[in-house]
Amino acid sequence: MVGTFHQSPTLWLTLGQVFMGLALLLALGYYLWPALVPLATRIANDDNYSSGLIIPLVIGYILYRKWPELRQPWRPSWWGLAVLTLGFGLFFLGAVLTIEYISQLSLVVLLAGVLWLLGGWQRVKQLGFPLLLLAMVIPLPQFFISKLTLRMQLASSQLAAEMLRLAGYPVALFGNVIDLGDRQLQVVAACSGLGYLFNALGLGVIFCYFFQRQAWKVVLLLLAMIPFAIVGNATRLACIGIWPIFEKGFWHASFGLSIFILGFDYLRGINWLLNYVSPMSTREEGKGKGEKDADLIHEMPIPNPGSTLPGPRPRFSSYASLAAGLVLVLVISPFAVKGVQVTPVPLKQSFERFPMQLGPWEGRHVHVESSIVAATGADKVLNADFTNPAQGPVSLWIAYYENQRSRASVHSPMTCLIGSGWKTAHTEVFELAPGKPINFLILDQGGNRMAVYYWYFERGRWLASDYGHKLGIGLDRLRLGRADGALVRLTTPVTGDVGQAKARMDSFLHQLRPILPEFIKDDKRSEK
Repeated sequence: MVGTFHQSPTLWLTLGQVFMGLALLLALGYYLWPALVPLATRIANDDNYSSGLIIPLVIGYILYRKWPELRQPWRPSWWGLAVLTLGFGLFFLGAVLTIEYISQLSLVVLLAGVLWLLGGWQRVKQLGFPLLLLAMVIPLPQFFISKLTLRMQLASSQLAAEMLRLAGYPVALFGNVIDLGDRQLQVVAACSGLGYLFNALGLGVIFCYFFQRQAWKVVLLLLAMIPFAIVGNATRLACIGIWPIFEKGFWHASFGLSIFILGFDYLRGINWLLNYVSPMSTREEGKGKGEKDADLIHEMPIPNPGSTLPGPRPRFSSYASLAAGLVLVLVISPFAVKGVQVTPVPLKQSFERFPMQLGPWEGRHVHVESSIVAATGADKVLNADFTNPAQGPVSLWIAYYENQRSRASVHSPMTCLIGSGWKTAHTEVFELAPGKPINFLILDQGGNRMAVYYWYFERGRWLASDYGHKLGIGLDRLRLGRADGALVRLTTPVTGDVGQAKARMDSFLHQLRPILPEFIKDDKRSEK
């Protein structure tokens, strides 16, 4: 008996669709190449995202499993144009707000738009997990990474210190610095355990795709990877404290790899326990082991070898939607990429000419190591100590950015201060004058207290909020074509009453306010 069928699996994509799809991808690649190169470079060099190097292999295996589905005819959809437009909008928004994550995430949305345009929602749904994997390897926003890194540093340091104490070693902990007496172990950002966390979560997501499909179990498995990453990193730090050979080189890398391999066994154990407590049904177990794809092969219509019935010819609208997508890419891409470029705005005059006599306050420049300047990403910095014989010392720090970008932007000093061992005793925001908010902090370190003022001085405005700072950059990029700005920070020791320390900084700030506009430009267009 000769089987009948309506679609030939050999005509899953016409030659015209293939050429137009390639033209779309090439056009996107050409215009977005400046965003793709730094993304690939960071994934290759950043240990926090080292799992991204195996993602192409995982995606290749998934495509191999889904090949029978993908060989069915593709039906272009006009909805792909809407997704492409959304992707370009996200790219533009990320560039305006100097949030590289949004711009890079838009690349996945644009790829989904091309896929939707070529094959409709069905193809996007079939390849949804590979798209999710691509989104997962995109580095998170730097301001979020900084805060998360600090918390991971402190948690790993505290746990490692406790492990060393249990092992009989005398330990003193100062923030992220573990003092072992004869030497110190500083838990820097690279050793915070953030890489363990990201890679463990990536491993967990891939594991659940193949072996677990019940939503509540997936959530528990992923949550279980968080303490695993923290404990694993703390164990590594404790071992470095006991055996310095693990601090760098081959043994350092081998120890990290062993933790990652152990994570897979840990996942298998937790997954077995969850399935033991609540067994999966036969259908759910099949979804976790690839039987869904195998069933599809048996359900596919198999043509008779002697049959020559052709598949349906693509309609004119199919080519029209692809052509419209290509036109959309060619028209919008140049605007999205180049429409937010700004001209760097230098200081009005060098910080070397900053006056060291401000009323009764007499100061001196303090040298800053080039490595510290590079870590801030600032174009120019000023570090100076001022003293008023009647009131005491105040330290001034200004970091200036000619053109703020995603990884070279003004950021809160809290990360550096807390990372160096200071704990927040008090925090508030007050207005020195209408429209001039300031962050006020009281920090404590082993009984020593310090008062801090800081704010963002950007294009004539004073800002105290991190989010307001980001929004202000976006608005002024569009309004003024500028993204320059500075962080201004004052610090003074608290030796008695907090009110005295605050009055000391207020007195210094009264002298500083009229000086700042002489070095940092305001928001007038004519000064660009």
